[in-house]
Amino acid sequence: MKRLLFVSIVLMILGLTHTSAQHFQLKGLEIYNPYYLNPAYIQAEKSVQLDFIGYNFNWGSGMWSSVMTTIPKYNSSAGIRFAQSSSNGSFEYWDLQLAYAYKHSFTEDLHLNGGIQFNSGHVKYEDGIFRPDPDVLKARHNGYLGLGVALEYHKLHAGLSSSFPLYLRREVLLEDNTTETQKDDADIINFNFLTGYSLGKPGRLTLDPIFGLDYRILYGGRTKELRGYLGANLKIRNVVGFGFTMGNLVSFSTSLNILDRVTLMMGIYAGEHELFGPIDNSNYTIGSKEFDIIGQIRVNL
Repeated sequence: MKRLLFVSIVLMILGLTHTSAQHFQLKGLEIYNPYYLNPAYIQAEKSVQLDFIGYNFNWGSGMWSSVMTTIPKYNSSAGIRFAQSSSNGSFEYWDLQLAYAYKHSFTEDLHLNGGIQFNSGHVKYEDGIFRPDPDVLKARHNGYLGLGVALEYHKLHAGLSSSFPLYLRREVLLEDNTTETQKDDADIINFNFLTGYSLGKPGRLTLDPIFGLDYRILYGGRTKELRGYLGANLKIRNVVGFGFTMGNLVSFSTSLNILDRVTLMMGIYAGEHELFGPIDNSNYTIGSKEFDIIGQIRVNL
């Protein structure tokens, strides 16, 4: 397993990777959940960690739920995650993920984590999507193998992750009202990078700045997108926290830690735009009815 894991990571670094992940899918709560983008970060704060995330936006709602456990005897962690969203009757989406991570410690302060995950997803379009030809797209099915690596040194961490498709299928309604399953060519090449550092003394006042990048190549290279953000999470006596992100991802969040067992987080997501592109104020929705509200509950057992 270890040999297979690290061979996979080498392949990832060489660039043999793809993914279908969306930009900033946690809408600002990425600063609390690095493992959602990189399986190498999978690790429970105690023995078992439960997370539930729900969000609401102007055209629908969605949720993520996950369970992670750490196995110290084998320097390993494992997790399972389920995601679901819908859009006012126009589509329904679900995704199931299984993940595993292994930690190798070089010294007390230097660690290398490797992670691997499998995703299986399904999208159903209630009324179908009309394509350029007469056929109507009714559903999509996909499976992805994700890879991640993360380096931890003292208070610094840096991680790189990506994934590639195992299968891509779509269900199409033909002119004669019959359904046909076809190969889907809607794959996306995607890379995610995240790094952060912890300043201050734990239990008193800490400031954790972070920097994230997401690079995508779509439709056979015809479209390329680079998006990034800067952010930070301020914690006061490990009880109350305030977080923010700026750049392509504009958000503000707050957190409350209850007896190191339950953490409540809530964020406001206000939009994004292309990195190095023109700044259009209409992309930022603070103060309007279109901004998203996202909440999270974390339980440590």
